[in-house]
Amino acid sequence: MYKICPSCRTKNPIDEILCINCMADISSVSIDEDVDTIDTTQNLIETNQNFNINQEKQEKNKLELVLVENKELKIEIVNNAIIGRYHLGKEIFQKLPNPKLISREHANIFFKNNKWYIRDLNSTNGTYLLSKNQNTNDNVNEIKLEPYKDYEISKGMILNIAKLISFYIEI
Repeated sequence: MYKICPSCRTKNPIDEILCINCMADISSVSIDEDVDTIDTTQNLIETNQNFNINQEKQEKNKLELVLVENKELKIEIVNNAIIGRYHLGKEIFQKLPNPKLISREHANIFFKNNKWYIRDLNSTNGTYLLSKNQNTNDNVNEIKLEPYKDYEISKGMILNIAKLISFYIEI
């Protein structure tokens, strides 16, 4: 028995909540039983088509987090990623004076319905979004994200992790 990821079609153990391949949320995916495929050729064709479709999606759905203090340091996200001390961005976070302020699994950034979203993963020190006034470039609004609630993000916003490090969002 296993769960099939709707994004990349990877077979996952039934106790997983995130796909082991693409980190998509599979917590609500139903459990499938192993069924022998009669026509393996057709199965291989479908798998190859799914791979090509997913590869096209990945090329289109990219987001960059650009470090405010050093615009040369970037984190690139394709479709879905967890950022945190043990995940994407760990190389940058480890160089901070107190990296343990950033949770191991701090936030999830993902692409859904042609929009980008961020979800705080119940981080210890919070995730913040700042929007800017496009005319004056002043900070307009800062919100602390509620854990496990999805927030739409767009180009020009600033993502702050644990009040320690900030990134420009580039789409």
